[in-house]
Parts: sequence; structure tokens; C-alpha cells
Amino acid sequence: MRLVTEIVEELDAGLICRVAIGQDFVFLRAGEADAVVCVELVAQTVACFVGLAEHREGIAPRGGLLVGCRDARFHVEKLRAGDDLLVRVQRQWIREPAASFTGSVTRGAELVADVELSVVSGVSVDSLANVTSATARDESGTRGGDGS
Repeated sequence: MRLVTEIVEELDAGLICRVAIGQDFVFLRAGEADAVVCVELVAQTVACFVGLAEHREGIAPRGGLLVGCRDARFHVEKLRAGDDLLVRVQRQWIREPAASFTGSVTRGAELVADVELSVVSGVSVDSLANVTSATARDESGTRGGDGS
């Protein structure tokens, strides 16, 4: 399910995409969708950023996974049919195949949501546990349960 309408602008280590919420928007109920949908909008914009960068490097399309949402703040309760949203993402760090991105969603001048996501690209679900464990150790400053 693709929710991003178009790429608007490339940034240094980031991307801006547009999302037009039409009547056929999959999350709409009675013309509205919960603002928590912004997490998915940011994740799809991250996927566009990663996919575009890899395409330019000649890397074939790969899968990716959203592995964590470190922070999410919603400044509105609902999105509405007819909304035209801008989703901006910025890479904060990368340690292949994991990366962290911040994202914001705006509706005109109104800030709708701020989100921070951790993602993994080009890995199988089976190898995901190893990647997230290594990332968690790096962030906490520890190497493992044995104190090493």
C-alpha cells in the first residue's frame, strides 16, 4: 500500500514527499484518519529516500523494516479527506543496515506530527534480531550481557 503521492524535494541526507489524502485513502473512516497514521507516512518517505539513494548507486530494490519508533508526537487528532500533507525526513545516523531518521508531517503551516524511527534495510526477518541487538548495545554503551 503506497501512501506517498510524490517526491517533492531532495535534501542533504533527507527527502520531502507529498501525501494527498483522497476519499480512497485506506485509513479513512467517516472522512477522517487518526494522526498515528503519520508514523506510516514518515516510514514510507524514509523508504523513498533509501530506495532513491540505492537506485542512484546501482543497487537493486531491497526490502526494509521499521524496527522502532523512539518518539512520536501528534499535534492534531485527525487527518481529513482533502488534506495535502508534506512529509520531511532527515537521516540522523546510519550503521548498515540500520539507520535512524527524524520526520515531520505538516498540513500547510500546521505541524501535524514529529516522529523518530529506526529502520533496517535489505535484511531478512530472521537476521533482524541480530541487527537490533547490536544497535541496542551501541546505543546503551554496553557490548553484551557478559560485560565485554
